[in-house]
Parts: sequence; structure tokens; C-alpha cells
Amino acid sequence: MIFILEGPDGVGKTTLGQFMAKTLDAKYLHLGYRWPDKMFEYHTAAIRWAIRQKKDVIIDRWWPSEALYAAEYRGGSQWPMMGRMMDRIARKHAAMYIYCLPADLVDYSKKFSELKELRDEMYDDTTGVAKRYHDLFFGNKDHKDDENYTDYLTRSGGLYHRQDHLPYTIETWGDRLGMFTEWAVERAKSWRAAQFQPALDPNNPNMLGHLATAKYLFIGDQVNPKFRNMAWPFYDYGHSSLYLSEALHRVPASEELFMWANAYHADGSPNELVNNLLWQHNHLKVICAGKKSLDHVVSQGWTIFEHIKHPSYMRRFEGHVDKMREVLRHAIH
Repeated sequence: MIFILEGPDGVGKTTLGQFMAKTLDAKYLHLGYRWPDKMFEYHTAAIRWAIRQKKDVIIDRWWPSEALYAAEYRGGSQWPMMGRMMDRIARKHAAMYIYCLPADLVDYSKKFSELKELRDEMYDDTTGVAKRYHDLFFGNKDHKDDENYTDYLTRSGGLYHRQDHLPYTIETWGDRLGMFTEWAVERAKSWRAAQFQPALDPNNPNMLGHLATAKYLFIGDQVNPKFRNMAWPFYDYGHSSLYLSEALHRVPASEELFMWANAYHADGSPNELVNNLLWQHNHLKVICAGKKSLDHVVSQGWTIFEHIKHPSYMRRFEGHVDKMREVLRHAIH
């Protein structure tokens, strides 16, 4: 199991993480602002490391921290679509997000001021980022859209409804960490059980997303690993992967709706995960992006819901991301 702990400073996040790590005999990884110009690579390396472990893993801070702290203190992140791509990886491996939140923002501000007197803190006032976390989890339709994935999530109702997100407050759980850990483990196990099981295997990288909420299976042509030779489909902060993510943001479309795959692996062999998934779950609507994916799916006898031009073609020959947005708007209905 992978647990991702998020929240502002001073809400008991690290205490909870270390307790869970000890209780579960899990590995614990605390991420910071270590590589300010390489945050996409840094956070990608963290989740790759977590996936490869033979034990449960606790990650203390991940992509939401970059998005929200950057929005509050640095005028925004250099990687606004990073969270959308990384969320696909988290969902693939049935990771469980735990949002550690202040029960009351006014009370939180007072307690944080007291905390600063006892230990070093990077920021003098974190009330603003605490509100951003609160709005992200519970939603705020009046939130300003700064073109970040977290802005979309906040404006579209927040994260509290998602099965892979749990709330934590010191006031509710601080003296019952064992009980909270049991709850988190049971939720994580249920979320893993609801996934298409072969997708949980790190040796099967050519499928992202989670089965439980997916309506569409988006199939590209062939893995073309540009970023550190990784075989995850549509995972690259550039080229057609970024173009596609930006278009989805503008639709707007939820990551919960999709599973992602390529019809062929990088070596040209067919991706058997696609056939296995559709044999077992033929309710998924297949969107083929590109001719190779279409030919492959048709040759296997599956029904095509929509066939669209590949994002790489759209990006090279039809230009602006809004062109891709309109194609996706038509396809997702």
C-alpha cells in the first residue's frame, strides 16, 4: 500500500506519518523543496521509488504540496499539469491520499504562531496555504482558476467525495492514531481490491488510472518513452502528453473518468492488458487516439466508442490546445 500525506505545516502530518510507518512497518519518505527547478523529476522519482518497494510506503508531501505552496508563495508552479499526470500513477497503484487539515482556520493561525516560537518554520504565516488545502478537499466554486490541476479540483467540488482520499484532523484523531491507521488501511485495501488487478503490478506500466470510477479507456498508439525511458502512457511534461493534459483541463474533464493505455509497448509488442481489461470489463467506452490503436482494437473485435486523431498529430499540424479540447469535448459525452 502507498499512503500520501498532505496538508499545511503544523497539523500533525509528520506525527501521523511516523506513527503509521512504525505501526505498519512501512517505509517513510519525507519530500521537501529540495529541487526547485526539477520538481516534476523529483516527485516522479519519489513515486517510482515507492512503487518498487516490497513494503508499504508513507510519502509525506507530494505533488499537491508543490501546487499549493507555489500558488501561495511563489506566484504559481512551473508545472501546473503535474498533478493530473501524477494522479494517474497514484490511481493506477491504488494509493490512498490522507489530507491532514486544520479543524478551524482561525484557531489554526493562533496555534501556528505559538508553534513558531518552539521550532523553526519556513514561513511566518501559513493560514493562506491552509485555506487552499481546505478548499481543495471540500471544494470552493468561487475559487480563482489559475490554470493548475488543483484549481480545477477545487472549483469542481473538491476531493472529499473521492474513494482514495481521507480527511484527518488532530482534534478528531490525535489521541486515536491507531484507530485512524486501521481505518486508512481498510480503505486502502478496499481501493486496491477494486482496481483492475494486473495494473497494480509495477512490471505492467502500460496502463494508468483506476477501474472503479472509469467510464472510458483512452488508447494511444505506442509507448514512446521520452522522459527517463519510462513506459507509462501519456506521462511526459512536454510533447503530446502535456498537450493532452492541458486540453483535458480546458474541457474540463475529471481524471476519475479514464483509464489510459497504449496499444503497443515500446518494443512494438501488443499490450495484452487492453484485451484482458476489455474481456472482463466491456462496459468501458473505448476512445482510440491514432490509427495504430484503432487498427489494433478493431482487429481484436472490440467496439470503438470514438476514434480521434492522436494528440501528437493535433499538436504538430493543428496547433493550439483548444483544437484538442474541442475534439475531446465531442468524444466525451
